[in-house]
Amino acid sequence: MADLTTRLPVDLEAVWAGPDVVVDGTRPHRRLQQITEAASYWALLTGSGDAAAHARILSCLEALARQQDPATGLFVVGDNVLSPPDTSFTINGLTRLAMVLRAVGASGEPWGEVGRLLRAIVGLVADALRTGGVHTPNHRWEIASALA
Repeated sequence: MADLTTRLPVDLEAVWAGPDVVVDGTRPHRRLQQITEAASYWALLTGSGDAAAHARILSCLEALARQQDPATGLFVVGDNVLSPPDTSFTINGLTRLAMVLRAVGASGEPWGEVGRLLRAIVGLVADALRTGGVHTPNHRWEIASALA
């Protein structure tokens, strides 16, 4: 376990702050969600008030919000655009993050803004996930998980 507590923050930092990490509107939604989670968990694990990590989290969430179709909330950048199942993969990661933030009592700024953006992204897509279709059997689990 000691190895994990030493290694995990370093591994997470490589995901969100590595030299090849670029955040812009052309990145697939799944990648933006992964960067958001990694930076958030890194900040929580290290107790860091690192402005760069929080700026990265907010920029990813803002990019994700811009990638949502205004009518459905489904993502329009990445593979299988406007797809309830593929959007569910990203929504599951974002809701996992929201649950962790709530569980550890992350509040105040910038966590308050992170929570607001998470609620906006998830809230916009909820109806499309309830009424959308599935492509394969495993997609049923993703959608069910996102709806839960």
